[in-house]
Amino acid sequence: MNLYRNCLLALTLGIALMALAAPDAGKKPVQGKAIQLLFLGDGGHHDPSARVVELKHALGKEAPFPGTGGS
Repeated sequence: MNLYRNCLLALTLGIALMALAAPDAGKKPVQGKAIQLLFLGDGGHHDPSARVVELKHALGKEAPFPGTGGS
């Protein structure tokens, strides 16, 4: 019975802490500076231009590259 009570108490405290740590849904997110990425290659199997194309395609408008409409 003591183990059950301790587990229930720990679960309740965990849920309460998660609820307190959750961001407020009514607040507008803070906008910061744009992130810019630099891809380096070694002339071998690392192909930075191919990675950039893949990421631009995968991320779309949210791509962190200058001139792509990302933030």
